[in-house]
Amino acid sequence: MSVNGDSSIAKKLHTWLNSWADAPTSIAFDDFSKDPPCMTFQPMSGTLVERKYIDGSFIGVYPFAVSMRISGDDTAERSDAHATLSALGEWAKDSEPPELGEGRTVTEFDPSTPSKTSVYDDGTEDYQIIVTMKYRQKGGSTT
Repeated sequence: MSVNGDSSIAKKLHTWLNSWADAPTSIAFDDFSKDPPCMTFQPMSGTLVERKYIDGSFIGVYPFAVSMRISGDDTAERSDAHATLSALGEWAKDSEPPELGEGRTVTEFDPSTPSKTSVYDDGTEDYQIIVTMKYRQKGGSTT
């Protein structure tokens, strides 16, 4: 089951991700800039309901990806991309979570291990981390 209001969650997550002080560049919304290094945030499927309660509240699961494109010139750059995305995952787990508003409270961030996702003819490479955010939605509202 998907839930309405996902666009406001995406906007708030995007703003929050850009508050990460150690980011090597700003994180764009769903689009890479032309020149690496660059990063992008991509919502994946919208909110899925993990558990629903009789009072109308629920536990929502919101997966998203953060990708990083590099020029792919050397091994150090590849290693740095992996380390950057790993650090972002740790920051998400350990930092103050974003305010989602509308009766939503973030309960957990669960980052995956970063991985290389694409290599292009011009030598650029994409790396990605998938993060699953769980939150509690108070009853009486499903937006």
